[in-house]
Amino acid sequence: MGTDPTNAVQTRLNDYVNSQPSRHIGVVAGIISPDVPNSQTLLFAGGDNLWNTQYKPLKLDGDTPFEIGSITKVFTSQGWYSREQSYDDFKLGQFITAVELPETLYDLKIRELANYSPGFPTDNRGGWWPPSVTQSLPNLLDFLKDPPTKLPQNTPGTCYSYSNFGWGLLALASLGVSTYSDDVVQAWTKLMSEVTSAIGISANTAPYNASMDASLPVGYRHDGTILPLDH
Repeated sequence: MGTDPTNAVQTRLNDYVNSQPSRHIGVVAGIISPDVPNSQTLLFAGGDNLWNTQYKPLKLDGDTPFEIGSITKVFTSQGWYSREQSYDDFKLGQFITAVELPETLYDLKIRELANYSPGFPTDNRGGWWPPSVTQSLPNLLDFLKDPPTKLPQNTPGTCYSYSNFGWGLLALASLGVSTYSDDVVQAWTKLMSEVTSAIGISANTAPYNASMDASLPVGYRHDGTILPLDH
C-alpha cells in the first residue's frame, strides 16, 4: 500500500478552479487506486456558480451529468468488439447492407476504422468532413444512400487520420444496419447502454431529451460567457 493521494489531488483541483477567471466551472475527478478508501473515490471542485440549461443553480455531485466528447470512441470500439470479439479482416460492407456502398467504402477494414487509419481527411481541426454528415447516425445513413463517386481518401491503413466520419461508419457497422428503415438511434442507445453497464456505468442517457434540462450544466466559453443552448 502506498500513500493516499486524495488530499494532493483535491488541492490540485482546487488550485485549477481558483485559477480560472470566469469561475463558472465544476470539476469531478475519480481516483481508482488501492491506496484510497474502498479503492475508489470521487472528488469535486468548484461548482459554486454552475447553472443548468434553465439558468438556475445546479448542484455539483456524483449524479451531475456531463456531456462527454471523444472518449465515446472507446465505447464505439467496444460496441464493435462486443459484436464480433475480433477485428480480423472484416470489411465495412459486410455489416452495412441497407445501402449499396461504393467499392472504396465497402472494402474498408474494420480495424482501419478502429485504429484511426481509414484514409479520410482529418476532421477535428477546422471543420467536419463531410459537412453536417456526422451530426447524427441518421444523417450519416442518408449520406451513404448517395455518396460521391470518389471520396477524398488516402490509402487506408497507411497513415493516422482523426476522422469522426470513420468512427461513425464503425458505429453503423457495430449495429449491422441491414435495412434503411432501421431505427439507428434507438439501436445505438441500446448498444451503448449494454456497453457502459458492462463496465459499471449505469447513469447514462442518450440521446438528449428535454426532460434532462434541469440536470444538465449550461456551457461556457473560455472567457466565461454562456454558450447559446443550441450550440
